[in-house]
Amino acid sequence: MVQVDKRDLVPLEAVNRVSDLIEYLKAPACRDKLEPLLGGGSYDHVLCSFAFAMQRCMENNPDALQCTKLSCYESLYEALSYGLSLSPTLGHAYLIPYGKKMTFRPGYKGIEKKILEANPNLLCFSAQLVFREEIEQGKYSWKDVNGEIQINHEYILEPKNPDVVAAYTRVQYKDGYVQYSGLMLKEELAAVRSLAARGSKAWAQFPLQMYRKCTLRRAFAHFAATPELENLIRRFDEDFDMSEGKRIIDVTPGSGNRTETLAGRINAKKSIPPQQIDEPEPIPDEPRPPELPLPQGDEELWGDSPQA
Repeated sequence: MVQVDKRDLVPLEAVNRVSDLIEYLKAPACRDKLEPLLGGGSYDHVLCSFAFAMQRCMENNPDALQCTKLSCYESLYEALSYGLSLSPTLGHAYLIPYGKKMTFRPGYKGIEKKILEANPNLLCFSAQLVFREEIEQGKYSWKDVNGEIQINHEYILEPKNPDVVAAYTRVQYKDGYVQYSGLMLKEELAAVRSLAARGSKAWAQFPLQMYRKCTLRRAFAHFAATPELENLIRRFDEDFDMSEGKRIIDVTPGSGNRTETLAGRINAKKSIPPQQIDEPEPIPDEPRPPELPLPQGDEELWGDSPQA
């Protein structure tokens, strides 16, 4: 008798589930709430990207097959509220299932995008990883020159050994000035990862993305931030154990923060609006999508009813 691995059945089941979900999202009850968030964009194009993201998620994690339609809708609503695409090709954000609930998480590319939007004087804000292989081949070095970090880095696009030894953020201004910020060595990255919340699938599934978001989180503290960006960073914090006042990444002055000596030059020479630093706008509550009823009789086909 031929043995069939259940994982081989996931792609076919994923296609059926995604097709069912897209029909649900095409209903007026969903479309009327989601379409206004597009700013004139194509709703059909958004559904195509979302379908691709959902199928990829289900194929990589069969638990996603049990997620409710309403939680999938909420994840899409959140992504559109922040102006981020869930397309795996762009990498702005991604989907992670927890039990029967699908959740939205911003990717490092999505955070980079929002930082650039909040700081129009920047041309590039990019998180970089340094692999052991690059160190061994002499392709990476850094030094402190009068309080400024100078980095020389030749990237290996596909390292044979993905052992991360450092992470940093490369900041380029429109006037040509290049700044290196948020440098974190392997010990610091390990300390941050040790605070991962129990059961955090983000660290289990996307460790390299999480390392990039660590350096972005440290570096962005010296730049202007919108309430929307602050909320995205809070979503990043959800993947950590913040009990007993634990801090994720220390961005306060002190010997442990190599970027602190750069803050004065950044603030003084790059004209960050003082009001955005001294009088920050209040952070609003995160967008919560209106509850939508599931089609009658659908609960058994798509996990438990969210109203249950």
